[in-house]
Amino acid sequence: MYPSTGHLRVTVTPGQATVEYVRSNQTGVSYSYTILPNEVNEDPPGVVIVDGAASSGTADGVSVMTFAHTTGTGTDRLTLVGVSANSYNAAQTISSITFTPDGGAAIALDPVGQVENEEGRLAAIYSLINPPSGTSGIVTVTFSGSVGNGMVAGATNFAGVDQSDPFDDFVSATGTGAAPTVNVTTADQNELVFDTVFLGAATIGTLATGSGQSEQWSATIDRGAARPALSRLPPVQSR
Repeated sequence: MYPSTGHLRVTVTPGQATVEYVRSNQTGVSYSYTILPNEVNEDPPGVVIVDGAASSGTADGVSVMTFAHTTGTGTDRLTLVGVSANSYNAAQTISSITFTPDGGAAIALDPVGQVENEEGRLAAIYSLINPPSGTSGIVTVTFSGSVGNGMVAGATNFAGVDQSDPFDDFVSATGTGAAPTVNVTTADQNELVFDTVFLGAATIGTLATGSGQSEQWSATIDRGAARPALSRLPPVQSR
């Protein structure tokens, strides 16, 4: 706090903003300070956000499916891929999931977790920490054999993710009802819940996004459906 009357003078250039305090009873600047620009795409510290558009694809009666995807451009990036597949009566497993940048080599994703409701009815999540920024490419999901009753997969980008410890424990649930749920315990208000859900039946029902959730993709193929969503805390139940 400075005594006497006066005025503030703010000068802005591409490199910085300068704030100067000039007292009325004094010649010259009494006090000044500078403010540097924020970094491009800088996210609030400790807050995870969706970074760009989600992508998805479907396939039926094959062992490999692909879909186009573009990575995010924020800082501390993460891409998550959710897979829902129905190879019931001829159970298949995921061999690999990769992201291949246009003109580049395939990058392998790591499994976060998966769950089966009876053999062959599968929901899984895979991750790619620090993907290349703003890069178009192809996500490839490869199974051990042909998935006879359909599969759905999609990818969502995030920014502001702890690169050394991005995940809490994977949790899952199975059931036979029309409204699948899972309870998720989280540590603090800056965490984000990502889920993927599989629903399989001769006649596919309708999946509804829960309160506080944000749908990323929704697709149905043959006898399987998927509708992953995101939710902020407090902890929520997925559909």
